[in-house]
Amino acid sequence: MKTIKVHIDIYDWNIYYLEIVGKENTKKIKQYLLRVRTSNKLRDEIIKDMEDKAQNGGNHLYNTFTRTSMILVYNPKNIKTKVDIICHEICHVVDKIMDHLELESSEAGAFLTGYISKKILPEALKL
Repeated sequence: MKTIKVHIDIYDWNIYYLEIVGKENTKKIKQYLLRVRTSNKLRDEIIKDMEDKAQNGGNHLYNTFTRTSMILVYNPKNIKTKVDIICHEICHVVDKIMDHLELESSEAGAFLTGYISKKILPEALKL
């Protein structure tokens, strides 16, 4: 399982990227989900998706109290799909941060998207 952590100093926000390849990652995923303080129901749903061999999808979880987001990527079939999923989930991360901080500047959102992307994409796309 590939994991990447990004900290956004200016907003004091942590982002965890997890690339899930199968149910062998269950124990590690549960540990990360505790960091976001997800509900037991949501944790169970994510574990079930993982164990059911979810593929070509993603998920975004967040907790504004802990200022933490998590991007989950489920076993993408190819590099283009992986990039699509990651970019999609990064947009959700940015939306939640902007909403929580009550920022309405599209320029701030664009810069934040670029910052997160350049931290996650190079590492996530290493073969």
